[in-house]
Amino acid sequence: MKDNITVETLERQLRFGLGVVRGMDFLAQRKVVHRRLAARNVLLDADLNPKITGFGPKAGETHDGDSNKRERMPLKWMAPECLKSTVDATEKSDVWSFGVVLWEIFSFGESPYGNIRGHELPAKLKEGYRLPKPEQCDDKWYGVMKQTWEESTEKRPTFKEIRSTLDEIFVAAPTDDYYYYRK
Repeated sequence: MKDNITVETLERQLRFGLGVVRGMDFLAQRKVVHRRLAARNVLLDADLNPKITGFGPKAGETHDGDSNKRERMPLKWMAPECLKSTVDATEKSDVWSFGVVLWEIFSFGESPYGNIRGHELPAKLKEGYRLPKPEQCDDKWYGVMKQTWEESTEKRPTFKEIRSTLDEIFVAAPTDDYYYYRK
């Protein structure tokens, strides 16, 4: 399938990515930190518009009220600063996870980091390893992914900045549809 990608499929991937960043920007503006963003936590409505779901616990909260309970975390989507706990997660932590979601979209649902085991991941990330560019992803979108995976949270863009970048790729048409514009 990857070899025979259609323009419609490519546009659908781009719209998914743009829809997710719009949803995450909406949440970030309201100071909501997701803590569990992954493609599996993005649902599609009847019109195939992405809807964000599957939020993690709020800071200091666990599912059963037991503050001593260990937290189960999806490491391959977590920002380096959250690999031990999501208590101090921020919008910038969610931005890292968004980059992994984009990678999932453009790799047609492949598992992030392939055969790298979860316990090996922190060392690999510290060494600078990042997910490779998916075969069907253009340089502009992969550039956004790489920005989201900056080690320093201060260097990562906000969802508003990412949304602005991705909105520029689309040109509004009079019917309120959007068209992908490649430079």
